[in-house]
Amino acid sequence: MSGGTATGARTLSAEAISFGERCAQLARHHPRRVAILLVEPDGTESAVTWDELDTQVQHFAWLLRRAGARAQSLIVIALPTGLEHFIAALAAWRLGTCVLPLNPDMPPVEREKLLDLAGKWRPVIIVGEWSAPGIPTIALRSIDELATAPSEYCEAVTPCPGKAIASGGSTGTPKIIVDPKPWAHVPGKWGSLTRVGLRAGQTQLLVGSLYHNVGFFLGHIGLFEGHTLIVPKRFNATLAVDLIERHRVQFIGLLPIMMQRIAKLPDVERRNFSSLEGIYHSGGVCPEWVKRKWLNMMPPARVWELYGSTEDVGVAMISGEEWLARPCSVGRGFQTDILVLDEHDKPVRPGEIGEIYMRSAVPSDVAFGEFWPLDPGCCYVGTAVPKCVEGNYTSVGDMGHMDDEGYLYLADRRTDMIKTGGINVYPAEVEATLSQHPEIQDVVVVGIPDEEWGQRVHALIQPANWPAALSGDELDAYCRQRLTAYKAPKSYELCQALPRDPSGKIRRSALRDARIAGHFPGIFIAIKPGQIPHMRPI
Repeated sequence: MSGGTATGARTLSAEAISFGERCAQLARHHPRRVAILLVEPDGTESAVTWDELDTQVQHFAWLLRRAGARAQSLIVIALPTGLEHFIAALAAWRLGTCVLPLNPDMPPVEREKLLDLAGKWRPVIIVGEWSAPGIPTIALRSIDELATAPSEYCEAVTPCPGKAIASGGSTGTPKIIVDPKPWAHVPGKWGSLTRVGLRAGQTQLLVGSLYHNVGFFLGHIGLFEGHTLIVPKRFNATLAVDLIERHRVQFIGLLPIMMQRIAKLPDVERRNFSSLEGIYHSGGVCPEWVKRKWLNMMPPARVWELYGSTEDVGVAMISGEEWLARPCSVGRGFQTDILVLDEHDKPVRPGEIGEIYMRSAVPSDVAFGEFWPLDPGCCYVGTAVPKCVEGNYTSVGDMGHMDDEGYLYLADRRTDMIKTGGINVYPAEVEATLSQHPEIQDVVVVGIPDEEWGQRVHALIQPANWPAALSGDELDAYCRQRLTAYKAPKSYELCQALPRDPSGKIRRSALRDARIAGHFPGIFIAIKPGQIPHMRPI
């Protein structure tokens, strides 16, 4: 293969090919086959062939190189889900550059923190309509803008690293998680994904946003394997099922919230899912009733659940058949060793809850984060080394237990992180935003159970003056101007005082449990009446 890898990185298999070069290879093999089928919210479709895709990638690679992109650069893609997003990533990888997809609707304060963090690691180039002092920007609004760029071929260079994903820390501090491996692969060998039904040449429906790790990774794996990728610009349950039937979709990855919305469609039992060779879901706990409904709609052997972390230190997986015998399990380790340890890092007994640790069971000459030039020993930018124990086991931040056969069951987060709709929200970040409100004296944010979202973000507020003249609509508008929409609380509650100890600390878990049980002396104020029917205001 052409190109190279970073010094000290793992030696690539002779069969491996970079993601950027793979696009060109597939364009040579079947130039007129459809690579991406874009779907508008109204259902209008537009097809892009492999030849058209590769030509646009070549154009944009030239523009990136003219803007200063090199192998040590970081390309921040701040674009909505669509063709331009794929072009930007593939062009960056053609040049051997690392890619960081970010939500284009991210509020300026959050954006500035991440760009500052990224810029301390590598020279940044933004693809999108953001502007930041001293950072080159290419505002790629449409592929029509590429028409004037030269179409010269750029020799592919294997990025190392090639992908980074942004997240928040346990205190709400932004961080960037970097995949340390060379961004190249051997076609057809995807480990756990191969087990769950992914194969070459399929038709895949991509319903996840491209700034989210699941959607970004699945989309590019699909292209790497020569899939026809069907890409709705926004998720809609009815449209998703229509597309499965119309295009005989063979593979799909889903978040639990998506599974739930499809399961709630009034005619879903009469829809045709027979073309699906495999579905897998991850990104959060799937409600038991949703899982059972899906297992009734299609053969259980084709429904898989994968559990892991953005850091990719390991994975557990379970088929629908196994799940029916062990409801609510997330499975056993796949090429992964799993430990559940107590607070003293000692193994717990089967059935006893502890902290979950994982490590790869596949031999590798690159330890987790070994290559990292900024902070050796981790693969983070902007935070500390992940918690590890003897034997190179890494904490994935969750609590759970295993049974006698090694099947893993989740319990709760080790920290107070809230997972809503498959996306992580950190309370401290939301608290910091609300605490700036002039009418708020103190605030604590917790996650409470929600049938649709898994957890909803709930804010307990001590007003500066009592009684307070705050409304749910006012607080919602305030947060949505300053936070990405999914981080804004979906409900609020006013109280005269928050139970902090003399040192100013508060036990979030105890406060959350008291609120769920209806024992917290607050006054619930809803954005919409009756929004939390299972919680009784005091």
